Amino acid sequence: MEPDRKRPKRNPLSGEEVANIIAHKRKGEIERRRKFKATPECRLQNLFCLACFFIYIELFFCFFGPCNYQTHYAVQVTAKYGEHDTPGLPVISDVSIVCAGGQTYDFIVEDRIPVPDRFSSFEIGKDYVLGKELKGILESSDTAYRLFSASPALLLSIIVTVVSCAAFIYDLNENSHSLRALTILNAFTILGIVGL
Repeated sequence: MEPDRKRPKRNPLSGEEVANIIAHKRKGEIERRRKFKATPECRLQNLFCLACFFIYIELFFCFFGPCNYQTHYAVQVTAKYGEHDTPGLPVISDVSIVCAGGQTYDFIVEDRIPVPDRFSSFEIGKDYVLGKELKGILESSDTAYRLFSASPALLLSIIVTVVSCAAFIYDLNENSHSLRALTILNAFTILGIVGL
């Protein structure tokens, strides 16, 4: 017959022992963070994330403020109309323009403006750093209208800016795994904005 193998009784840790274990783990975590913050990998990743943050801010600044405008000429103009409930000009929801270079620009208008003429000039505004086309000014209006292709770039920028702010506020950039995840997120976002 086998001897009875019972698990020995565990004595619970005292409050002082638990506090010592927590203090030891905290001390180890602080030491790991200090060592990681001293590495060139941490500095480069933090610098890259900070540069991406300022690129997103520059995108917003150029969308709402001044940007680099280039003049183009329309070869073909197609307008889609919204509701026409009052007399006068109908509401144009969006305008699609094929320019002389062959590029197509879709403007989100939602305004009462005359439809641009064929061979009329229009301006496309790009940001200064990435050269992303954000908005345009039609010859028939002085208002800058958002380009349809700029919507995903602006949405991505907003989301990643919020995530980056939260990461820096909660010091997640001092942890190797969360900093690497933030760096990858920023890299994919910048590649996505450039490729859109």
